[in-house]
Amino acid sequence: MRNIKENILMALQAIKDNKLRYFLTLLGIVIGISSLVAIVSLGNGLGSKIQDQVMSQGEDASVQLYFQGSNMESTQKFNPYNDDVIYTIKQNKGVKEINKNFSGSTELEIDGKKSHIAVNYTKNNEKLNSNDIISGRNFNDKEFNDVYRVCVINEDLKNKLFKDKNAIGEIIQVANKPLRIIGVLKSPEDAMMSAMGISNYQIYAPKGAWNILFGDEATYSANIVIKEGYDMQTVAKEVTETLNKKGEIDGEYVIPNMQGVSKQVGKITSIITSFIGGIASISLVVAGIGIMNVMYMAIIERTREIGIRRALGATGKTILFQFLIESLVVCMIGGILGLLLGMGLGVGVGMIIKISPVFSANVFIVGFGISIGMGIAFGVSPALKASKLNPIDALSYE
Repeated sequence: MRNIKENILMALQAIKDNKLRYFLTLLGIVIGISSLVAIVSLGNGLGSKIQDQVMSQGEDASVQLYFQGSNMESTQKFNPYNDDVIYTIKQNKGVKEINKNFSGSTELEIDGKKSHIAVNYTKNNEKLNSNDIISGRNFNDKEFNDVYRVCVINEDLKNKLFKDKNAIGEIIQVANKPLRIIGVLKSPEDAMMSAMGISNYQIYAPKGAWNILFGDEATYSANIVIKEGYDMQTVAKEVTETLNKKGEIDGEYVIPNMQGVSKQVGKITSIITSFIGGIASISLVVAGIGIMNVMYMAIIERTREIGIRRALGATGKTILFQFLIESLVVCMIGGILGLLLGMGLGVGVGMIIKISPVFSANVFIVGFGISIGMGIAFGVSPALKASKLNPIDALSYE
């Protein structure tokens, strides 16, 4: 125990005598450990945030109801979201409201190729944001309440179809039926689609025009809003069981298990975090090489000291232990500073990107364990060299 204390004091003295050298060595360890801690804690925070949103039990908690028909013919003959189905769903005490989700698409010829374009159903109470209209106008009340063959397209589609021309008043064929363009909507920025070179073409139509294009029953799912205080999974199970017991159509109603989705999201974010953390930890290898270099330099500078200690009775094992302890002390100091800086970075970056970092004991144990492992792995080779020095050669070293 006494030898360990003496070796630690000797290591601290060596660091004090060569402040700049050891500071630069510590810098690599601190950066590596702090990056690892910050990335993992922010990754855990992101995963928790997504899971909380998926499993939200607040005022706006909702689930998506889907119908899986055994074949296309049975689904076409029977509307899975007819008035009777909607009424049955509303009878559940935990259901606050239910809204049908409509979906449609059309083919337009763009640059000599047929492209699938999404067609969006626009309800009277879900008007497009007028602030996003860059030319023309929004739908008016008459166009919502009566049958008007009009539409609004987004900027990406306008630029593709009409280039620099004015699109307002032009006629386009949607589902083989003509619609007149009354407005152009600003396209939302999607970094992922832009990076992949994918354009986001959109057409928006009011109810009257939608019914002409696809019919009132072009529903692909329904959004069920859960009352506050009711368990999401329980209500979802009750709704699907009630609908499937009716057995009026060949198929079944399903609501995805949100707990399962939440777990999958957690696994995905964990994999991504581990991958990015692994890349960040490469810097620790560089830092480890720096430690080894510093230790070799220390041994060369203290060769005479090693010779004197050996002449006074110190064994090769004692010398090995001395320099190994010194390497461990350096790495442990770097590890502690790295953990503290990593916490600060995690909190600081989290405030900027609106994510609360999640610091777990495992992160600190792994971070500190890595610093200890580095001290042993990169310090053992120089320490072995010091322990094998010939005392006579060491004493005569200039």
